[in-house]
Amino acid sequence: MNTWTLTDFEKMLDQFSTILPNDDPRAQKQRRILDAAGLLFQKWGYRKTSMEDVAREAGVAKGTLYLYFKTKADLMVQVVAEEKRQYLLQMKPLFDEEDPKKRICKWVALGVQVAKEMPITAKLATGDADLKDLIHEISPEDRQKSEAFSNGFLSALIEAATRDHPIPPAERIERAKVLRAIITFSLSMAEGDICGELDTRTFAMTLAHMLVEGVAGPPRLAD
Repeated sequence: MNTWTLTDFEKMLDQFSTILPNDDPRAQKQRRILDAAGLLFQKWGYRKTSMEDVAREAGVAKGTLYLYFKTKADLMVQVVAEEKRQYLLQMKPLFDEEDPKKRICKWVALGVQVAKEMPITAKLATGDADLKDLIHEISPEDRQKSEAFSNGFLSALIEAATRDHPIPPAERIERAKVLRAIITFSLSMAEGDICGELDTRTFAMTLAHMLVEGVAGPPRLAD
């Protein structure tokens, strides 16, 4: 686990994001465009939002918009990357946690809470119909690169938590994929009325504990 750092995630996001440094005079305008796009994508959806809409909301000319983002798909990918970049700050406790099982619990819980804190990313993860066009516009290489990174990170978490009963690398990857699928499905559950009166955090932590320890396991691990 100590081979993975927040810097690794930042470098991964940098491969999909071309955010200008703060000292670049164009950075403020780029940020305004990203904020406008994020607002409109959430309000109207990816298909209904046009580049003209984004330019108008950001207060820039349409031609200026294309100086920063070549296509609407490129703009959306960067909006998602920025959502994830903000999410990295919340991942710090995960890297500080020494108990392998608690570490996975925190990863699962954070993943479920994505539904509220990263709405566009959550829609993309759950295969939202509005974003199907975007998924097809992302190159297969980029999709495979992102998936391989996620599976590799989660496989490392699983390896650390199963040191007392080691499992083959191939099976760790299988478990990582299944766990990611469960998290994806749980996003819609956390957003809807399925979990009843449970707040999102309680739902997320309870689900995380059940996945790691089993539904008939001991009391939930302390936060």
